[in-house]
Amino acid sequence: MKYIFSLLLVCSSFFSFSQMTVAEMIKVYKMDLDDFETFAISKDYKFNKVVDQEEIYGTTYVKGLGTNTKFLTLNTKFFNVGKRVRLLTYKSVEFLNFKKELISKGFKLIKTESVDGTIKKTYTLIDWVFEIFNGVDVDGDAYFEINLTKP
Repeated sequence: MKYIFSLLLVCSSFFSFSQMTVAEMIKVYKMDLDDFETFAISKDYKFNKVVDQEEIYGTTYVKGLGTNTKFLTLNTKFFNVGKRVRLLTYKSVEFLNFKKELISKGFKLIKTESVDGTIKKTYTLIDWVFEIFNGVDVDGDAYFEINLTKP
């Protein structure tokens, strides 16, 4: 019984530490694409794609499969906002923990709106802006997207 409890404790610690934090998102925002590659690989993400379009430029890394998949993107150019960090996860616990952390760090909810069938909430603190989305993908799975910009 002690063995099972110890194993559960170790596993829960591993999963809680693998969640992205507000500080890590800000850290990624301050990186260039080379440092981002090193960071993503050190967190067990694998290269997914580079987007190179007129209005968007950036790199995406992926971790996991199915509804355990997480995408982490650093855009050095993203339309009129400039730089952006994006985390997409299917884990509601990760999303809720991130949202609680935002609030505990003093971020204020300034806007709630519906965008293309998702709920979008905007939180700000000083000059940091987090936009968080809660939606459903084409397979019917709930997804959660967290974007960080600094307009």
